[in-house]
Amino acid sequence: MAVPVGAAGSGGEAGSASGGSLRLQLLGPLRMWRGDVELDAGPPQQALLLALLLARAGRPISTSRLVELIWEDAPASAVNLIHKYIGTLRRLLEPTVPIRGTGSHLQRRGNGYLFVAGNAMLDLAVFRELVQDAETALTQHRPEAPDRYVEALGLWQGSAGDGLTHGPAAISIFAGLHDEFYAACVAAADLAESLGRPERVLPSLRLAASMAPLHELVHARLVSTLRAAGQQAQALDVFRTARTCLADELGIDPGPALRAAHQRVLVGGTAPAAGARPLVRPRAPWQAAAPSGRRPAGGLVGRAEELAVLRQAVRSALDGGRGFVIVDGEPGVGKTRLLEEIAAEAGQRGAFVVWGRCLEGAGTPSMWPWVKAIGTVLDALPAETRDRWQAGVIGGLLRRRDDDLVAPAMLDGGRFRLFEEVVAVFREASALWRTLLVIDDLQWADDASLHLFSHLADQLPEGTMIVGALRDRAPAPGTDLSRMLAAASRVSGHRRVHLGPLSPPEVAELVRGETGRLPGPGAARGIHARTAGNPFFVRELSRLPACQGPLTEDAVALTEVPSTVHDVVRDRMTGLGADTRDLLRIAALIGREVHLNLLARAAGLDVRACLDHLEPLEALGLMESALEDPCAYRFAHDLVRQSVAETIPRRRAAQLHLDVAEALERAEPGDDSVAERLAYHLWAAGPLADPARTVRAQVLAGRRAAAKSAFDAAERDLRMAARNPANSRSTTDHRA
Repeated sequence: MAVPVGAAGSGGEAGSASGGSLRLQLLGPLRMWRGDVELDAGPPQQALLLALLLARAGRPISTSRLVELIWEDAPASAVNLIHKYIGTLRRLLEPTVPIRGTGSHLQRRGNGYLFVAGNAMLDLAVFRELVQDAETALTQHRPEAPDRYVEALGLWQGSAGDGLTHGPAAISIFAGLHDEFYAACVAAADLAESLGRPERVLPSLRLAASMAPLHELVHARLVSTLRAAGQQAQALDVFRTARTCLADELGIDPGPALRAAHQRVLVGGTAPAAGARPLVRPRAPWQAAAPSGRRPAGGLVGRAEELAVLRQAVRSALDGGRGFVIVDGEPGVGKTRLLEEIAAEAGQRGAFVVWGRCLEGAGTPSMWPWVKAIGTVLDALPAETRDRWQAGVIGGLLRRRDDDLVAPAMLDGGRFRLFEEVVAVFREASALWRTLLVIDDLQWADDASLHLFSHLADQLPEGTMIVGALRDRAPAPGTDLSRMLAAASRVSGHRRVHLGPLSPPEVAELVRGETGRLPGPGAARGIHARTAGNPFFVRELSRLPACQGPLTEDAVALTEVPSTVHDVVRDRMTGLGADTRDLLRIAALIGREVHLNLLARAAGLDVRACLDHLEPLEALGLMESALEDPCAYRFAHDLVRQSVAETIPRRRAAQLHLDVAEALERAEPGDDSVAERLAYHLWAAGPLADPARTVRAQVLAGRRAAAKSAFDAAERDLRMAARNPANSRSTTDHRA
């Protein structure tokens, strides 16, 4: 019989007025108890409704979405039925609640409902807490990590909501929970095998394998764990069964992880093999403490389901497979923070983490994320290998001088050769180290960068994982980005992760981490309502002076909460001095990340004075120093930069663009990034810039873009130069 969560008769938040604690099981057949008495969840559709709300505990589900999840062909009365089921379930869970009362657990949120679980009430919540405890203990090298994993895995009694009848729309809800279980099984197996205690995780691994007959990583871990436990015959049986299933169902052979596990069985021996690693692997020589260059202090709030998907992809790459994930969401929802978290975890496990960031603005050099990412990879390769690659087509992408601006080969199939060389470079890197490539802010990527992203994802080498992140609005995906996403969806193993808003409890936890004080339920609901659960908005709101006192519901209600982040930024700029405000505006025109020397030159300041003006900007959270480069500063969020730029009067912006252009020209003339950025700032300066000078810069920028196979950007720059009146005058003068 399944063991219910919590001890019988325990009190706390799970208690009810009827005299017993309420406990719910979702990790297996849906079951409920009050005290020692088991409750009936009711008819199938009512039980499915409860299971769906439990699976998304703490997060609201709209009524229209519930209708889609419960019925394939919804009746006209579907909404009324949901309201009826909710009322029945409320009385079942809390018998003393009045007929029209809301209760503590099944609550209305907008046009939907959410389930709020009490302490130790829901097995899914307890499972996630135990897994998080295990991962924290493992990172801190504390001995209780194996026990936490075993305790967490023991909560699973079968497939989530086993026995419930649901349509295809609900599959993804429960599949996400299963992915969390599989990921925890794999992690626990790694740890148990490395500690010489493989038998502790065998029951859970067998359950996971029975739930997912086509999940190669789970079966590979079961084979390895059986071998380590001295059960070679059973390990071979598992491999043969998995191989047959893959062939019959998918028409494919086992992948590298399953083949490697099988090979270790054939080699023999019961001691943990070299492939049975602890979760925390020694760092590779090139890695710093935070492989991403920046991992914010404190734990990540929420995002358990999303992290489970990313962790599974990382484990696949670490085992010699491939991983490909696209993360999307609205601006400020925490996409970059999620990428930093998974990058840090992958780095701790020995992966080579490579970042490429797309920058917003017409002045951004074409192929910029790949220039940075490929440069990082080449720098890590042995000198002889690096020189060989730099002498080829890929060297033209990285070259920073005027020589060979437009190689003829690039105009005749050169883009394909460049893309193939990039694939080959990552194949060579992944042969040395398992590699995680992160490309952030894909909504700002140029056409050539998006084509290369698709090309690499389609031919991803074994031992490599690629993660891309993009906004799904502001701006909405353009044609090129939409085509890339469509192509990505056809890549085998592709996963798409959408980041939604935080729930009210998660908002409260985020505010606590930001201010050191936990808001009450009323204040948390008020902050959530005014920010729509957007983490960036929540942080900005919590930094306002009105939120520095007691975080009560009245205090939140009286706070002038900005309707948009632009209002938040303007509010925080109010107390700045004129010189500091001008420096901030110049930085906003330069871009998300600003080099200190360039900023100082554009503002007409020395570096020390520039640092003095940056100090209050750091205190307000508008800008921050870049940990990976002590001479660089960056905006806390690109939304902040956009908001600041919009405060600049048009005529003043033209002069500031010219100041930036003057500062860029005083930089290294042959710098590849300067040409395209210079052309943009001279163009934005309009009539204040010498037209002939602008034309020369646009022509050079077009030639440099063409040299990198970014032909769309090259055409744009050259067309702008051709339309410039100075170009017509210079042509007329030449003919005269």
